[in-house]
Amino acid sequence: MSASKRDQILHHAATCFAARGLDATMNDIAVVAGVSRRTLYNHFPSREAVLAALVERQSLDFLGHLAVTLPAAADFPAFVLECCCAIIRESPRQPLALLHVGNEAGRAATALHFGSPRLIEAWLDFFGPPYVEALRRGEIDPAITLPGLLAWIGRIVTSFLQVSLPGDDEAAIRDQIDRFFIRALRP
Repeated sequence: MSASKRDQILHHAATCFAARGLDATMNDIAVVAGVSRRTLYNHFPSREAVLAALVERQSLDFLGHLAVTLPAAADFPAFVLECCCAIIRESPRQPLALLHVGNEAGRAATALHFGSPRLIEAWLDFFGPPYVEALRRGEIDPAITLPGLLAWIGRIVTSFLQVSLPGDDEAAIRDQIDRFFIRALRP
């Protein structure tokens, strides 16, 4: 199967998962994609493998989007704040509804995201150069490791995506993240 055919299957699988959640079966995916079940199984050994490929593709696309759309920041903590706010604001608008972490499919997608070595590496690559520069300039506490920082970013944005509270507009979310997380990054 060509890469474009694989992409077509993933596109149709996204439609299935968005419509049916985790109840979408391999048969559903094959029917919507217009391929035989055998073809589907030749390239994706399970429904979970299809879901993992979808989450990875969307997450890498989203990270690429962040890389070109984030506004310039005064320093690394401000960059982290901008990243958190952009993720919270823009994740729900992504075409694959699986990243809406408040539902069952979203929780499964979130677990896949945080367990994907390729995605972890991509986030490390994204934050690595500004993190190293921030350490060099003394902008952040040197006891904060990059993997630890990324884990906290993931936990924070996931919690805001899972639960919306009264008064949680973008300004309030920005203030909370700044007050309770970003300020702790500084030495």
